[in-house]
Amino acid sequence: MPSFSVKELATSDLIDTRCPLPVFHDGKLFLLGCRVDKANILNVDDLQLVNVDVSDPDRLSNITRLFDFKAVTKSTYVIKTLHIRSGTLVIDRYEYDLDAMTVSRTEEATYSLSWISAWEELEESVVIPPYLWVTFDKETSYAKYVDLRDGSEISWDTGFGSYFPRFSSMWVIRKDDIYMLIGKHQAGSNHMMCKLYSKTITDLGFSTGGGSPRPCANPSFFCNETLLIASSGGVDDADNDIAILDADFNLKKTIDLASITGWASNEIMLGGFNIFAKARDGSKYYALLAVADNSGAKYTATRVYLLELDSQLNVTNSTLIKEISKGEWALGNGGLAYCSRPVFVTNRKKIYVFGMSYPNAIYVVELDVSDIYDTYEFNKYMWYLNSRIPTSLTLQVTPL
Repeated sequence: MPSFSVKELATSDLIDTRCPLPVFHDGKLFLLGCRVDKANILNVDDLQLVNVDVSDPDRLSNITRLFDFKAVTKSTYVIKTLHIRSGTLVIDRYEYDLDAMTVSRTEEATYSLSWISAWEELEESVVIPPYLWVTFDKETSYAKYVDLRDGSEISWDTGFGSYFPRFSSMWVIRKDDIYMLIGKHQAGSNHMMCKLYSKTITDLGFSTGGGSPRPCANPSFFCNETLLIASSGGVDDADNDIAILDADFNLKKTIDLASITGWASNEIMLGGFNIFAKARDGSKYYALLAVADNSGAKYTATRVYLLELDSQLNVTNSTLIKEISKGEWALGNGGLAYCSRPVFVTNRKKIYVFGMSYPNAIYVVELDVSDIYDTYEFNKYMWYLNSRIPTSLTLQVTPL
């Protein structure tokens, strides 16, 4: 069974642990964060944090969506993200220098989209690589498909009226369309499946509690098995569950969160569920769960659990990793295409997840999976890194 440890960095500085790019530099793990107010560099191994002011005074929020990245040299990286101003979509270019520990942000492109008016239009959106931004107009609930190469868009009426749609990273690409799990921002609503190009929505016939549907966790991709995750939230005093679906959007299992926590109200944090390992014989799974005791400003505690599930996805054991009085644990934000998944450092045989206790600490959970490494398959929807430092070979040639 995996073991774990928790490290804490006391700090009043803010890092958005939902949106980092993990990289290795000089054999150490770093997270490169890209909020719109402050970019940050977190040295995970040494628990050192650098924040750089990159603020846009006209931003609608500090939320970003990462959609591209690259290593330029062994110490410099480029991340491209989206952020929004009223009526404008901005494509940002963040440049990180890990030798100098500096960050700069420049606006690479701006597109005039008059309907952009609310932070939810980015928070509840998703980027499908490499260029498709899937979002909505909050005032009309029309879906918006934006080409990030030129800002051109397609718009269509979801029929949700005053309740906007929540798009997700729970998508399956088939030859005829892109099938995506979505939710309506209405308390107690059923989960739905959208065929993006056909512009059709199908009610899946089940809800996951008194909150509004939030397909905000991580999917799991194993060999010959895809698991899609749905839950609900955003409504005070609601008891919500987790639903696990297959690749055809059929309901496989419902996990009762109250039976794990003992709380009357339950809501998974954004990205707060990841089935990260499956036994090669199919007999067992392991998952990480981050759950709060209420919604929004009303919650008072969050917990992170390690869950053991049987072949039918029943929870057979739950181990509390950490409880904090209030905070946000970011095991991966389902609204993002690339980032904030758990980080699997394969040669260490360790998985890392991160969280904030606002406003005074950053937490790092280090999950040691060496006991199951050779007998389990791991979720492909994680970051996979290797910490080995390349060595150089010098040859001395002696003439014959």
